Amino acid sequence: MTHDFAIVVAMDDERGIGRGGQLPWHLPGDLAQFRRVTRGSADSTSAVIMGRRTWDSLPPRFRPLPGRLNVVMSRQSQASVSSGDMGSGRVIWVGSLVEALSGFSSEVDRVFVIGGGQIYAEALIRPECRELFVTHVQGTYGCDVHFPAFAHQFEEAETSALQGEEGARYRFAKYRRR
Repeated sequence: MTHDFAIVVAMDDERGIGRGGQLPWHLPGDLAQFRRVTRGSADSTSAVIMGRRTWDSLPPRFRPLPGRLNVVMSRQSQASVSSGDMGSGRVIWVGSLVEALSGFSSEVDRVFVIGGGQIYAEALIRPECRELFVTHVQGTYGCDVHFPAFAHQFEEAETSALQGEEGARYRFAKYRRR
């Protein structure tokens, strides 16, 4: 049995999500929103699923993301990567999205896919993907990785007012599958 999940992503006006293996912006408010959405509460546990490149792009001091089960997808053998309990977050390595979604015990209440581009594309078409948490960053940032088109599958359910920081303007939106 596979687990329902949501996608969390920040994108520019051209659905750009990354450039050169990094986020093309630094928005503390977006990072705080990411933590709020993906962290479980005191009595629940959440998991974040990401690709190896997304894992590698996280600053080492933030790996694994604390307070969440970190699930990293990789084609590499598990012997070539570290795993296990590391500080306040746990890490497991899997070979596919299907393996990631079917491997959760009842201890995991919420599951989020957090990137990168190929994993978003695979996740977006799965019926278990129920929601998108999107930070819409105004403007274009010369991204070399883009989020797939999704408007035909999802409708906007909630949105926040436009905010600004670090020279950028953005808003948060929540989408639900049609």
